[in-house]
Amino acid sequence: MALNEQIKQMAMRLKSLREDVDMSVAELADRCGVSADELTRYESGESDIPMNFVCNAAIVMGVEPLELFAGD
Repeated sequence: MALNEQIKQMAMRLKSLREDVDMSVAELADRCGVSADELTRYESGESDIPMNFVCNAAIVMGVEPLELFAGD
């Protein structure tokens, strides 16, 4: 699988997990120290997702970081 496709899948998992925990873009962005626009770019796959954001988002959403990488 190409790197770009992996980034897109990770972006989809990020958005899905955020929705599963009933959190808005603005709330997750604020709690992770990024702008809502930046989070939207992560979730759309437009921007690479930094590792520190992955770890912070996982903590905030109460999941393991691996869930963002590998999913179920």
